[in-house]
Amino acid sequence: MEKLKIGEWTFGLGKERKLTENQIYSLEEFVEKWGRIETEIRKGDPTTIAAVREFGVPTILCRVDMAPFNAGEEIDKKVYEVEARPAGLGVMTKISPGFVENLKAMWKPLKSVGTIVLPSRDTAKDDTLIFSKAMGWQWIKISSLGPLSPYLWVRGGKTDKKMIDSLNLEERALAPVTAHGDKTYLLKMGLATLVKDIHQLSMMESFVVKPLYGSKARKILIYYPLMPGYPGVYRWNTIRKILEEKKEERFIVQPFILPAREKMKIRINKAKRPGGFVIWRLFFAYDFNDEQWRFVGGAWNWRPSLLVHGAPDAVFGSLRVD
Repeated sequence: MEKLKIGEWTFGLGKERKLTENQIYSLEEFVEKWGRIETEIRKGDPTTIAAVREFGVPTILCRVDMAPFNAGEEIDKKVYEVEARPAGLGVMTKISPGFVENLKAMWKPLKSVGTIVLPSRDTAKDDTLIFSKAMGWQWIKISSLGPLSPYLWVRGGKTDKKMIDSLNLEERALAPVTAHGDKTYLLKMGLATLVKDIHQLSMMESFVVKPLYGSKARKILIYYPLMPGYPGVYRWNTIRKILEEKKEERFIVQPFILPAREKMKIRINKAKRPGGFVIWRLFFAYDFNDEQWRFVGGAWNWRPSLLVHGAPDAVFGSLRVD
């Protein structure tokens, strides 16, 4: 299998797969709905980012993570999350023909944009740099900070708040910065409920518990009693213990949506592990030409675990409209 190297990470690279126009229409409607709800949430932020303040959208680029679906199936029952400041842009630049070209055509009114990666996201610098260079955006180094562009694509988080505030980064941002990882929209859209008591979780039903505020697949607790002990799956007593130890942190719960099962010919750490699961990561950009959300490309993501994300044992492949 061909390999894809991004910085310190090396992934498997799979063949391109196709989506239908009907699937994309349904997804674009879902993203429009998400965009309206997320914008209303972000209007209440102490510092409103440029995307919300000037353009009335929560971000200029989002990513829908979901289980594969067929046209006609309910989108709400397939979506895991919507990332308002998505990672994986370097991967998309490498594997998805037309991804960057589509974005350039949609974002002409932005003209000058700068990219800045803050200390908390330093390990993701290479992924962002590949995308920034392809877009022709100004690459801003923290070590030699010069004049900032009118608009910024910022990768950072709450732990970078002092730097964010001192440089007024959020006021220029085209995607959430300190609000990245806030999953309040899942509650507003009826896709999740707040965990108020451990007893509201049933050990007879599968579910996923995750922090209300969090990113990078941290503290994602999958409970799937049909596959106890499978990579990515937690046992009931472990989940209960974790939640009881972290009572001060707010968690949400969603129904567990099973990814697509798929075998893959791949060797991991000198051992063959063909069994695994596939999810879709689909990118949607705000088109300034007609002020609508448009599908700009996606990737299917395989991993020998029920917690599917970027990792050395992952495989990525392009998803395009047929």
